Amino acid sequence: MPLLSQTTLLSLILFLSLNTGCSTNQLTGKKVFNAFPNSQLFPMAIQQYNGFLKNNKVLKGSKSLEVKAIGERIANAAQKYFAFKGAPNHLKDYQREYN
Repeated sequence: MPLLSQTTLLSLILFLSLNTGCSTNQLTGKKVFNAFPNSQLFPMAIQQYNGFLKNNKVLKGSKSLEVKAIGERIANAAQKYFAFKGAPNHLKDYQREYN
């Protein structure tokens, strides 16, 4: 008789693989599953963003200033939050662009 059934073994493998791919989200404190590391995700996201900008009209004038002001307020709030949580340099490498 086998030590573990196939179902139990598959469940154990699935649990271990999901558990090792999980990390804690610094913003929410919840566990998240990361299918891709940031080193892969960021280049893909930038490629999609650049494609979006090529195919869509970018706001100009006063609407652009409103979007920029809102984006800066969100970025400042996130920076204050991370400073409060003891990670003031967490967002230092982020490059922001408001469109």
